[in-house]
Amino acid sequence: MSADIEMWPPPNDPDAFESLCLDLWKEIWNDPGAQKNGRSGQSQAGVDVFGMRDGQQVGIQCKQKNGLLRTKVTATELEQEVKAAKDFRPKLITFILATTGERDAHVQECARRLSVEHRNSGLFSVEVWSWKDIWSEVYQREELLKRIGPIYWPRLAPRSTKGRNIFAIVLIVVVTLIALAAIQARKDVAINSNANGTSIGFLKPLHPETVEPQLAGQVGVVFDNNAGILKFYLPVGQTILPFGNNVPFWITKTSEGILISGEFKSMDGKVIAELANNEWRANPHSYFKLNSDSSALEVIDDYNIPWLHIEYLTPTSLKIGGVFRSGDVVNQTSYSNFTNSPIHMSICQLSPGVTTIIGEGQTTMWANAPLGTEGERQAFAKEVRELVQLWFDYSPSKGKGFRIPEEPKVQTNPLAVKIPASVVSGTLRSQAFSSDRAQLWGRTLTLGEGEFGFPSTGVVINLPLEWNESVIGKVFTIPGQTNGTTSVQLFWKEDGAKKNDFLMKNYVMRLEFGAPNGNIIPGKIYLESSRKHQTKLAGTFKVEFH
Repeated sequence: MSADIEMWPPPNDPDAFESLCLDLWKEIWNDPGAQKNGRSGQSQAGVDVFGMRDGQQVGIQCKQKNGLLRTKVTATELEQEVKAAKDFRPKLITFILATTGERDAHVQECARRLSVEHRNSGLFSVEVWSWKDIWSEVYQREELLKRIGPIYWPRLAPRSTKGRNIFAIVLIVVVTLIALAAIQARKDVAINSNANGTSIGFLKPLHPETVEPQLAGQVGVVFDNNAGILKFYLPVGQTILPFGNNVPFWITKTSEGILISGEFKSMDGKVIAELANNEWRANPHSYFKLNSDSSALEVIDDYNIPWLHIEYLTPTSLKIGGVFRSGDVVNQTSYSNFTNSPIHMSICQLSPGVTTIIGEGQTTMWANAPLGTEGERQAFAKEVRELVQLWFDYSPSKGKGFRIPEEPKVQTNPLAVKIPASVVSGTLRSQAFSSDRAQLWGRTLTLGEGEFGFPSTGVVINLPLEWNESVIGKVFTIPGQTNGTTSVQLFWKEDGAKKNDFLMKNYVMRLEFGAPNGNIIPGKIYLESSRKHQTKLAGTFKVEFH
């Protein structure tokens, strides 16, 4: 049996891969004193593992490319690591870049060129080892594999080298059966897990026959912030980056629907999931969790917050939520499977360093979010947790693909409610509330307590009016309103801190404005939210006409 046929996957954790490299090169160099260089966070001069070969210093930079976006080392990356390694002391005779990625002719050519340049300058030679090269060395060292196999491949390593060929044959049969099963499953749900622990699935539209209405000549993307839904109106073959070319998330229109692709990183920059033309791969381990069904994927990060939501709704729409981070420019150099089709407009262009949180009816942006300390990461996680709600139930008894039931719908018919003649009062976020002031400015109605402006406690309602359109005699109802979008924002205090949130769905409201008396317009309101927002207000108010 050859190493190519019986190839095992690389470790999916950078520290584990670094440890594997140390174990292997101790044998290659015949240097039991080889060791890791420093610790995470310290300057390492481009070297993770160092040791002696024939009495001369050698060093290794370990690049764990986890395959989620089929990532690989680039020539530019190699040049940067080589430059850093020039500062390593004592000076190196050989520098090795070891990667879990595949061989790349351009990177190998770069390594040869750098070696020639360095030889002329009296510097170290440069080598690049792909996973195939590394595995070949491990495979040939039977005693080493016997010793380290249970550490790095506990599910694959045989108990002893006896019967190794039988094990290999069984492995091939199992892999073949898994591959056949994956092909069949892809036609249905296609949720699987490979030997490396990477979960794999394929998104299909929840409503494949639904056709989104499109205005004549409408091209581009529409984002419904209330529901977190993106609707795409693109010519076949065109691609859009919804958040601009600094966020690795793109959609391509085909004759059969849309192809969703992207790379998603955790708070500390680890790739936790990727999408490549609707096929998703996620890397759950002791830090991350995921759940999914045939149309949706959810990934929970190590702070137990929903970091990613993707649901393929119809052939022209999807629902998104979670955290979208901007960084380097998205192109085929940085992302090997990035499209070469024409790029269309975006709904926004996020600058590098900007993070967007998309939650239930609300989108928040952080510019250069401070995440350096544990306290800062906890604060950011708290912000995400308040905005983004879980889609799936992770109870052990539920298993995969079990959605959390939606809140019971508010059943009250606002048109049938008799609104009392007393001043607006009731409960706001479960706290007693009584409005002592009302203000109408432009299209914004404020009912609050205390000073004018945005209230410490109260309700702010933005009405679907033209700028100079009068409210006199108008009635606004939720649900049932068809003449625009009304937004309702709640303000309250909790543990001494000011809080605010939007009512975007599952609430009812009736808001009426009467005939003016001088410059005073009377009004009355009934507002009832779901149990989540714990708000129920009713009564009358008077506003001064502006």
